[in-house]
Amino acid sequence: MFIGSKPSILIIDDDTAILHVFSRIFQRKGYSVTVAEKGREAIEKISCNHYDVALIDLCLADMEGTELFH
Repeated sequence: MFIGSKPSILIIDDDTAILHVFSRIFQRKGYSVTVAEKGREAIEKISCNHYDVALIDLCLADMEGTELFH
């Protein structure tokens, strides 16, 4: 359980339709949602913010999703 704030999720996918659908689903479930369309954008967001969960597309336009684990 998260006390005092919503759980946060970062969704990383280069398909904007997927970002939109997942964003709406998780927002309705009470998550604070941030999205990124590219790996580099995700890296910038991760460096400035804390996320409880990340959903990562493995085949991004600018890198493999697994590169975000390094």
